[in-house]
Amino acid sequence: MKKKVILLIIVLPLVFMLTLFTIGAAVSVMIAVPVSGITITTPSEDGVLTIDISDYDAANLPLLNASVEPLNAANKEWSYSAEGDSVRLIPAKEGYLISPENVGTTKLTVRSSDGGYTDSLTVEVVSAELWDLEPTVEYDETAVQMTKTDLNRYSVTLDAAAGRRYRFGADAVPASFGGADVEWGSAQENVLKVDRYTGIAIPV
Repeated sequence: MKKKVILLIIVLPLVFMLTLFTIGAAVSVMIAVPVSGITITTPSEDGVLTIDISDYDAANLPLLNASVEPLNAANKEWSYSAEGDSVRLIPAKEGYLISPENVGTTKLTVRSSDGGYTDSLTVEVVSAELWDLEPTVEYDETAVQMTKTDLNRYSVTLDAAAGRRYRFGADAVPASFGGADVEWGSAQENVLKVDRYTGIAIPV
């Protein structure tokens, strides 16, 4: 009888310790690590990314990406917002490709889903060369509305009343290049005659 009592005294503490260890492990797995911050990882200079729209590689666009902190955070989801229209963001496998659209400045802000932490990046789209020309037309020094219908194509309605004279011009893009020297021509001179150098047009 004495041997049986000793055996129970030894075995019961072992069973109790094993039970405690199992419960402790289950509790630790259920703990979710909260987010403490977010940082944009896109290479930049003091938070400013500059893109030359006249000379950039469309196959190697910069990537907007962010690192949620800490590394073992449970929720690494984030979103972005943009203030400006100089760039367009294209969803990628990781983050978003930054594609230049117009000369100007856009502020990109990322926000963590957990905690609402933010970080920002300023994207400056510049042009070292003349990038585009936007045609204009005036009648009696008053601008006539033109509509862009397609890439490098514009539509305008002119009054063909006798004696009306219109003047075509062109604005440089970006505007820092000032005026642009252009030559004009009409594909249908029986409808509209345009002076090659002055841009003065007379409906026929």
